[in-house]
Amino acid sequence: MPLPLNEVKQWLRVDHDDEDTILQSMIAAAEEYLRSALPSWIDPAKNPPAKILALSIIADMYENRDTIADVRYAAQLAGYRQTVQSLIAQLKYAYPHVETTRLPEAKAGVEYSATVRATGGTPPYTWQILGGELPPGLSLDPQTGGITGIPTVAGRYTVTMEAKDMDNRTA
Repeated sequence: MPLPLNEVKQWLRVDHDDEDTILQSMIAAAEEYLRSALPSWIDPAKNPPAKILALSIIADMYENRDTIADVRYAAQLAGYRQTVQSLIAQLKYAYPHVETTRLPEAKAGVEYSATVRATGGTPPYTWQILGGELPPGLSLDPQTGGITGIPTVAGRYTVTMEAKDMDNRTA
């Protein structure tokens, strides 16, 4: 979810509409840069430190808009600033990051066991399913991230899981 244009304009103290198009492209470029710089997406619209980081990158691009033609390149340049690098490092380690992106294949009727792993944030983590579903017969242990059981139905399943750390930060 992109940062709202009105919040960016307020942050930059811009009170006119003539630069809305360039500001929207700066918002997109800053978020694209953050997606590549962080191990997992941390939505600036929902996360105050990520929001400050995105706004800092946008402010840097806005301040240098006359000297840089390509906003993607401007986002990369802003990303090299020491303050931005420091904020990125803090976000990388302060928030949990789900490391498991793919689980071993399960076979119907055969005992299954796998564990979803996370790093960062403040362990221990609690796990929940946000979307999709596990195959019938398998269940998630919310305390360990373990997925166990005997699948009863063959098929392709997609599941989106969330790790929440001790400080209620999520990945």
